[in-house]
This record gives sequence, C-alpha cells and structure tokens, in this order.
Amino acid sequence: MQMRYRQIASELISRVREGRYRPGTPLPGRIQLAEEFSVARATIDKSVEILVKKGVALSQPGSGTYVNPDRFLTQIALVSGSYELENLPETLKYEGVWQTDNQLLVKHLPYSRLTGGAGETNPDNYDGIIWYLPDDNVLEHIENRAGVTPQIVLNREVMNKSYICFDHRESVRTITGERLRLLPEATPVFLRTEDVSKKGVTALREEGFLEACRAERRFYEILELPPVFEKAYQKLSETFGAQPKRPLLIVSHSRFHTGAVVLWARDQGLRWQRDIFYSDFDNRFAEHVWGLRVTTFLQDFRQLLEQALLSIQELIAGSKQTIQLLIPPQRVNGDT
Repeated sequence: MQMRYRQIASELISRVREGRYRPGTPLPGRIQLAEEFSVARATIDKSVEILVKKGVALSQPGSGTYVNPDRFLTQIALVSGSYELENLPETLKYEGVWQTDNQLLVKHLPYSRLTGGAGETNPDNYDGIIWYLPDDNVLEHIENRAGVTPQIVLNREVMNKSYICFDHRESVRTITGERLRLLPEATPVFLRTEDVSKKGVTALREEGFLEACRAERRFYEILELPPVFEKAYQKLSETFGAQPKRPLLIVSHSRFHTGAVVLWARDQGLRWQRDIFYSDFDNRFAEHVWGLRVTTFLQDFRQLLEQALLSIQELIAGSKQTIQLLIPPQRVNGDT
C-alpha cells in the first residue's frame, strides 16, 4: 500500500503539471479516484495528503480539495552543508529561495534544518531534491530516500543512483599519465589526508592516479598526511628528507595540503619544475592563494548546479528513471 499511494500521488501531480487539473479547480472526488485506480478510499486519502503537504493542493473542509492556484508547479529542495555556500547563487546564499522562472522554485535547505515534520524543512514536501556536495555522513540518508522522492546527488558518485559529478578519476588518470611520460625519472606520490573517508571524490582521484601509474608501469607512493598543517609539513620532511634523490611528481587529493607542500619545498631549497612537480586537483581559482599556479583543472560548480536543475525536472516528469552524468572539468596549465 505504501508504494501504491505514492505512485498515485505522483500521477496526480503529473496531471496538475500537464494542465489536466487546472489551478483553482477541484480535484476529482476521492471515491471517483479510488475506482479509477482500483484501490481503497484510505489509499486515495494518503495520496491526496501528499499533494496537500507539497502545496500542490489545498484542502477546504466542507467543500473538497482544490489545485493550489498560487503554488509554483515544481519546487526543488537544494540540500547542502554550510561551508559550500560560496558556490551557490547569491539569492540562495542570502535568501534561501531561488526562482529560475515562473515554473520552478528552488529552496536552500541546510542539513541542520532537515526534519520529518510538516513544512519546508521536510524533504517529503518537495517535488525533487538536489543534494549539493553532500558529506559522507549524509549518503546513508540519501540511500534511505531512494524511491520516495526524485533526487540527484551533486558531485558524489553513488552507485546505481542518480548523480552528476565531475569526472575526477578520468581527469586525474589522463593528466597523471601525461606527466609520467614527460617525467620518466620522477617518483609519483599521491597525498591523502589521514582520517578522510576513502570513498567518494577522494577514492576516484586516487583510482585515477593508480591506474595511470600501473599503465605506465611505474612504482608509486601513497602518503597519508595529518590534517594539521604543522604535522603535515613535518611528515613531508621525515618521508622525503631534505633533498629527495629523484624528482617528485606529487598529486594531492585536496588543496588543503598545498600550503605544507609549498612551504616544505621552499625551506628545502627545491626547485619547481626540476626537483618537484605538484598539483592539488581541487583548486577553484586560476591563481593559487600562495601565488603559485598549481591547479590542473577547474571545477565550475555553477555548471553542476545548472545541469542538476535540468536533470531533476526530467526525473520529476518521469522522462528518465536515473541520471548518471560525469562532466569533464576545465583544463588549465599548471606549473608542472
């Protein structure tokens, strides 16, 4: 029964969007709908309750249930943490609401406001959900919602579910392979942060690095650095010594190690493009904040969001069952 009433609710919402049930007009009677769908009246009641919670319909005691004349036909919850807000459109960042046109309304919903109750903090009350750069601890919540509301995971690869992600693995593999061929004497090193989950983006970048090294038949090192700047600097010194015997081709899964690498290289007198080659693969700026251009590709998060808005509407309309899209990042020239 649970799946059935949700299916009926989705069908009724589709009819509203298609214009079969016009704004301000009453929905067909509960008994009529029960006969049409061959279900009990209680099932229809639960279906209509979903429409009311989503704001698609208005229940007026004594007169019936009407299609809401004022509601935007498609409402999307953009669910994210707080630290990614720098990448969101300004209206979402400061007001929490973003109107793309007269048919689509996007509301920003921080993780901290997710609830199971009524109102805008309940993801059940939206037509679709875009999970914007979710943390690993949110993935289980996303899995549990599968089949309940159309949803897209942005910038995370969740197997067998809808996602839109930058192609981290292929980008890292391609670029690392190019550099290995250009630098036959260099030792490739992948920097990973201690205590960081080995799933998601980190794993994809590491897989790309390893695939490139194996394809070129090169020995490599995986070095886990502490998340604390001073300790990361110290571990680099302990691992490679003052003067590495061979040039280092260092690839970091994150820009958070760049400061330690740059300072360590400077203090050891290493020469860029001769003793050390470095990329962090995760910088959003054309020029790095330390004054050294180290970025190999740029990630345009607006591009991800725009594609997600188009794709979530396809899922809601039922034209597609899943969206699995990898977007190539923009290549730029680094100091390697």
